[in-house]
Parts: sequence; structure tokens; C-alpha cells
Amino acid sequence: MSSPRVAIVVMAHNPYQYISEFLVHHGNIADCIYVIDHRSDKPLSAIYIENVIFIESNQVGQFQSEVTNAVIRDYKIYENNDWLFVLDIDEFLPFKSKNELHQFIEKYKNAQTVSFNWLNGVGVYPTAELENENDTTSLIDVTPLFISNKPNPNIKVCVNCNKLKYPFYFRTGAHEVVKPYRFLSLFLRKNYYKSIKNHKDSHFIYHIVSFDRKSFYKKIKNYVYQMGLRKHVKGQGGWMVETYLKDFDDKAWLEVIQNFRVSDKEKIVYGVDQNMFIKKDIFDHLDIKKILGIKRKINTLANKKMSESSIDESNYIKNKKYDNDVKRNASLFHVCKTNSVAEIQIRKI
Repeated sequence: MSSPRVAIVVMAHNPYQYISEFLVHHGNIADCIYVIDHRSDKPLSAIYIENVIFIESNQVGQFQSEVTNAVIRDYKIYENNDWLFVLDIDEFLPFKSKNELHQFIEKYKNAQTVSFNWLNGVGVYPTAELENENDTTSLIDVTPLFISNKPNPNIKVCVNCNKLKYPFYFRTGAHEVVKPYRFLSLFLRKNYYKSIKNHKDSHFIYHIVSFDRKSFYKKIKNYVYQMGLRKHVKGQGGWMVETYLKDFDDKAWLEVIQNFRVSDKEKIVYGVDQNMFIKKDIFDHLDIKKILGIKRKINTLANKKMSESSIDESNYIKNKKYDNDVKRNASLFHVCKTNSVAEIQIRKI
């Protein structure tokens, strides 16, 4: 019996504090990683890493759901793999080896989807200036990380491609997977999608919300900017992050990390303190030389010039109405290969 094939899709923007660790950690357990590079300063697609495919997404807007679903569709990931994980660059699956992952897959071989709760953490805590900090500093340089021992209610969902047949779609953030209804009744005309019920168990995924406080503010500012590009779009969540754009002392910042993007007051953890966090080295099983090797490759890359928003992108933003209409939205994006570089393009409307 052949081993199950596992694919990971991740979208990232200037991910230098995370990406080397992410690729080595997940390269140990997955068969292929698809990295969607959203307007990073450096051309990540110029480097070669075994079993990693880079796709450039040079739109000004970060169309995470559209681009992710277009990559899954155009590369036929659902057809060539048994399981599919859609992650963010700051998320790390809790498996240290393929054997651990395959045990998980065997356990849930009859499930369509399985959910993982966030275990949130940070790289640098308490707030301090790092000695010799520079553009090449990453998570491995501040390990062990400061990680909560209390799960966050937000989840990530993975798909068993053998049980959930395509077409299926990931909504923004991969917190939910849906399928379009084949036939619409009068009662369903306002809801074209069926949410897939997840198999819920005590699974978690390490979510390193921020490298440090400085990068946290930078991350939130980018969130708010991106949401501002689509203020008119219905169904777009995450507006609560605007409240994070203020100065926190260390204790208040820990509360934000623990309760990151929790809007349900009944699920907020109160009285957060350092005792709820532990110092943990989640990379102790990795070959540090591989991590440093990828960092060196990235550091040799020159910065690239970025184009302005195209007419096609402007038209798409203007005409986009519903963030949750994932099938239609993704249909307007496609992967195009030009000069050996895979790039996301938007179709004319």
C-alpha cells in the first residue's frame, strides 16, 4: 500500500522571519508545498527548493481565497494528492515526521475534513531589543518560542481529497471549506454553498502570531490596509483587528496574542498572564543547516520592482460583491506560466 500524498498551500508576503523554518518543517512531512508569493520585496520564485513550487501573486490586493482556490484548481492538487492543508506562513502543523502525519491520516481516513485549533505564540517576549537583529533574523534565532497552553477557538481546516470530492473551496483564511450546491431550490438562492462539517477533536496547530511587537504592528497595519481596499464587499470579516493598532504593555499584548481574532465574548480568555505560556522549541527535530541554507539563498536575492494595480485588478475590486461567493471569485483568477515563472493573473471582466 502506497503512502498518502500530502500537499500544502501557503500564501505569504515578505515572510523572511518565518519562511525558512516553515519550508523545512513542512518539507519533512509534505510531498509538495505551493508557496503563493504576494508582492514580496524579493523574487522568491528565483530560488530552487526541492518539492516547493512558487507562484507569484503581484496584485496590490491580497486576494487570499481567490488565489488559493485558483492554485488548487489549476494545479489539480485535489486530484494528485490525498490530503490538502491550506496554511498561513505563521502556522506550523504539530507533526514532526511523515510517520506522525500518516498516523493522523490513518485515524481520520473516513473524515472529509478535520479542524485544528490555534495554539498562539510569539517569537520575542518580553519586549526587548534583539542583539544583532537584522533583516535575516528569523524564528530559529529566538527559539524557544513563547506559546500559549490554552487553545484559541479559531480553527484551520484540512481536506481529505479521497472523501470530499472536488469541487470544494476554502473561504478566506481556510477556516471553513464549502461545496456549491448542485441544484438550487427557492430557499437556497441566497446561499449557494454548503459548509462542510469538520471532524472536531483535540487537534491544534502552532500559530506564531508575531515575531515581535514591532512586526505585530506592521502585520496589523497591512491587514487594515488590505481590508480598506474592499470596504464595499459583503461578508468580509476580520475588522476587529483595527482595535490592535494601539500601544500595548507586555501584559496587554499577551492578552491580544491569546485572544487574537476572537470576537465572541464568551470565548475570550480573561486574566491572561505569562503562566499561561510556555517556552517551547518546535524546531528541535529539524536540520538547522537546511534552515540556514534557505536563509542564505533568500539573502542573496536582489529586491524587485513592483507594478501598480492593473486595470483588471481595479475592475475586479470594483465589481466584487460577496467575499463568500468563492467559486465565482476564484473563476476570475488563473495561473499563467511566463518565462518559467508561474504567476496569478486576473481575467478581464
